[in-house]
Amino acid sequence: MLFFLDNLLFSQESVSLQRVFHSIRFKVNKGWSKALLLFLCLYASFLFKLGAEKGIAKRIMLYKSPPK
Repeated sequence: MLFFLDNLLFSQESVSLQRVFHSIRFKVNKGWSKALLLFLCLYASFLFKLGAEKGIAKRIMLYKSPPK
């Protein structure tokens, strides 16, 4: 596949570095928030499984819903 420089469009507009870095920072922060949410979900499921093995989850359920 041949690549010709004639096909590129060179823009004459100048963009401030502040604008460029802001967009990069926004994209990075957006990605980190998704990764953090995934980590917290995995951590919560691990704690729930650990608690279920030790019977902690059953005791918590009893405290939350008292018998009528």
